[in-house]
Amino acid sequence: MSAASGPVQYVFLRREGVPKPGDPEGWPPEGAQASSEGAVAVAVQLVAAAHGWQVTPLQTVPPVSEIPEDALVLSRDTELGFSAGRPTDMTAALLGVRIEDVSESEPARLVHLVVGAKAAGSGRRMGQPTVVPAEALVLAAYEERGGQSAAALALKLAPGDLGRMPQWMLDIAVERLAAEAVDRAVLLPHARHLITLEVQAGRVSLHGRAELVSYAEAAERELLATPGVVDVADHLLIDESLTDAVEQALADKGITTVTALAEHRLISLHGTVSDATTRRTAEDIATRVTGVRGVVNRIEVRALDKTLS
Repeated sequence: MSAASGPVQYVFLRREGVPKPGDPEGWPPEGAQASSEGAVAVAVQLVAAAHGWQVTPLQTVPPVSEIPEDALVLSRDTELGFSAGRPTDMTAALLGVRIEDVSESEPARLVHLVVGAKAAGSGRRMGQPTVVPAEALVLAAYEERGGQSAAALALKLAPGDLGRMPQWMLDIAVERLAAEAVDRAVLLPHARHLITLEVQAGRVSLHGRAELVSYAEAAERELLATPGVVDVADHLLIDESLTDAVEQALADKGITTVTALAEHRLISLHGTVSDATTRRTAEDIATRVTGVRGVVNRIEVRALDKTLS
C-alpha cells in the first residue's frame, strides 16, 4: 500500500482585490477557513530544502525587497506553463497547495499543487481543479535585473496530463466515494465490516483488519482510481501477514514443527514439540510479534523416540 508520513492539509489561495476573468466560481471553497479541509492564504512562500520545498502560508503578498533571496512567493496570479508535449497557449493557474507536516520544528513540506487549466487570453472559467505532485514543479527561467530577480515556473507535464491527475474534491465527498470504492473491492460483507476509513486532504487512511493481503491490495487499487483520492495510507492489520510473521519468528528460533492461525489478531498455535520448555518458548515468541493481541497454545508435547536401532 502507499506509504504516508505526516498529516496533510490543503491551503487554498484567495485573490486579493477584484476577481479576474476566468477565475473559478466559489473559490476558495465556502467555509474553508474554519473547516478541517485546510486553511486560506493570499500567497505561499517556498524555500528549497533537502526534503523538497518548505511552505509558509502568507496573508499578504510581501514587497519584492522583503522576499528572501532563496524564496519564491506564489499567489493566485501565478500561472504555470507546461514544459512537455507540443507547444500550447494553455497554462495552469495556481489555486492552492497541499502540504505535509514534517516536524514541529520546521515548516511544512509541499507535496502537491492545486491548479486549474486556463487558455491564455481566455475569459472562460477553469474546469475542475486538479491535484499535481510537487515533483512536477520546475524552474523554467530565472533572470536578475536591477538588483531584483524573477523566476518563471512550469509543470514538467503536457497539458493533457492534467486529465490523468486526481481531481480536487472536498473530503466529505471523497469519503463517500472512497467508501463505495472499498465496497466494490471487498465484496464479502463480513470482510468489509472489518475495514474502516478516514479522509484527510484527499488521503484515505484504511484502519481495522483484513483477512487476506489481496483484500487490502484490491481496496488500494480501487481507491487510487477514485476521484478526489490523492494517496492511500494502509494501517490495516492483515491476518494472513500476521500468520506469516509468527511462523517466521518461530522458525528464526529453530521451531519449525509449529504452525499458526490468526483470527481477530488472536493467534492459535498447532503442531508438536519435544518438550514443555519449547512449547512455552513458542508461545512467548508468538506473543511478542507486533499485532498479536493474544495466543492460544494448542501445541502438543511428544517426547522424541530415543529407541536405538
